Amino acid sequence: MREKGDVGADIYIEDAPANIDALRATGKRVIVFTNSANRHVPEGRGGRADTWDEAERLVRGRYYKWLRKRDLPLPPGPGLPPLEAE
Repeated sequence: MREKGDVGADIYIEDAPANIDALRATGKRVIVFTNSANRHVPEGRGGRADTWDEAERLVRGRYYKWLRKRDLPLPPGPGLPPLEAE
C-alpha cells in the first residue's frame, strides 16, 4: 500500500523510518519495530518493539485501555474473546 495512513488503523507497527515519520506527521500512533535502520528513531507515542511478542503486548495494552475506558470486559487471556457480562 502506497499510503499506509490510508488504512485508518488506530495503531500501526512499522519499521521503515520514512513510513514512521510519515505516519507520525499525520498524528498516527506508531509502534516502532526495531531493525538496524531505525535504531535512531525515537520511540514516540506507540512505543518500540524488538520482537513480535513485545509488539503484541503493546497493541494489547492499547486495546485493554480502550476497553476499560468504555467499561467493557477484558479478555481472560491473550487471543481469547472478552467474557460476556453476567
